[in-house]
Amino acid sequence: MKKILRVSLTVFLVGVLFCACFVTSAAAKTTSGKIDGGFTWTLDDQTGELILSGNGDIEEDAFEEFQQKVLISNKNKIKNIVIEENIKSIYAMDKYLSNTALPNLQTVLHKIPNGFSWEMDFVTSTMTISGNGKCPDLEPYFWASYGWPYIAYDYQTLKINDGITDMENCSLPSRNCIIGKNCKNIGSLYVFESFEVDSTNPAYASYEGCLYTKDYTKLLKTPSEKEGQLSFHPNLAIIGDQAFRMVNVDNLDIVIPWGVTTIEGSLFPSGSSGTGPIGATVVLPETLKNWNREVGGGGMMSITFLFGEGSQTFKSGYYGTGVEFWPLLPKERYYSIYGIAPNSLKTFQNGKTYYFDQNCKMAKGWKQASGNWYYFNDYGAAVVKIWLKSGNKWYFMQADGTMATNKWIQWYNKWYYIGSDGAMYANRYTPDGYWVNGSGVWVK
Repeated sequence: MKKILRVSLTVFLVGVLFCACFVTSAAAKTTSGKIDGGFTWTLDDQTGELILSGNGDIEEDAFEEFQQKVLISNKNKIKNIVIEENIKSIYAMDKYLSNTALPNLQTVLHKIPNGFSWEMDFVTSTMTISGNGKCPDLEPYFWASYGWPYIAYDYQTLKINDGITDMENCSLPSRNCIIGKNCKNIGSLYVFESFEVDSTNPAYASYEGCLYTKDYTKLLKTPSEKEGQLSFHPNLAIIGDQAFRMVNVDNLDIVIPWGVTTIEGSLFPSGSSGTGPIGATVVLPETLKNWNREVGGGGMMSITFLFGEGSQTFKSGYYGTGVEFWPLLPKERYYSIYGIAPNSLKTFQNGKTYYFDQNCKMAKGWKQASGNWYYFNDYGAAVVKIWLKSGNKWYFMQADGTMATNKWIQWYNKWYYIGSDGAMYANRYTPDGYWVNGSGVWVK
């Protein structure tokens, strides 16, 4: 009996010990420790999530010790890293908290005060900025080993999430930039290849990788590594200040589209040092009237601006070191760039129509061409969808720029009749028997 009891007791104790060991191993899902400077770390052994907590900057010596004792021994286990918001920066995070040092690492999320964060996704090579409102300066939250604080990782895409409204304080570079639907100020973001903008964004739009205002009338930024002939949106009328600030225009020909009327500020970066474009050529259209010839750049520069012989805006000569303005001769070569022929109408990519005389000069005012009358404004473009008064008579210019004749025109829910000479009827019957009053409106 005693023997049986001893055996039973032994079995019971073994069972208890087994259960105790099982509970301990099941409970041992996380490991944790301290980092010099009052910081702590917690690693979830099952999910591979490493959380760093504390307040301030984790300095070099402290983090290198942590790297030696913790990161190396767990390098294959760590998949995601979360840096809590009170940690400002971590020494050489690009070196130690990367998928090079940690081969299975997928993301690094750094929480920033007031609900903002940045997250590096190594799988998609995307840096995402999140939060609501104006993004704070992100420089203090990066500490790269090679010394440039603005970027801790070599990501391909910078994504500005929908809640961000303003990136004025951030100068983060990226190969590609995706702008969310609410951002109205991207500040001085530096982009190498392309911009992409949410279609509902009220301030910005992108075309051929370049950044424009929503209506495409103003070019804002051109990526620095844009290759080949630059392609512009048909609506372009204004080139913003330093729109080519980023573009590598060395030995590149830029043809500013016909119809552009204004260049704001300088085309290239301003400054007294550094290197401007080398060997670049910029062809200027005769529609360009508003520009003070501020080129920008600094240091070494070699750029030639070419314009039409008939331009009244530009004069030949040198305008600063390495900057020249010259008419492109022979003139046939200049006009052939824009597809202009003498004594002809030409509709450009902006949808506007111009008339060029025998010397390829743009017509201004009234002009009859190809059997139709046109009215060309001070920039040479035919006016459209507008009433014009000449003498005591009113004329209507249609969507294609031609003057209307022998037809009814509906204008703000009222009907007007245009005669064979293009003049609006008033106080008389129309050919089809309807009466129009002194204002030309059909009286029902």
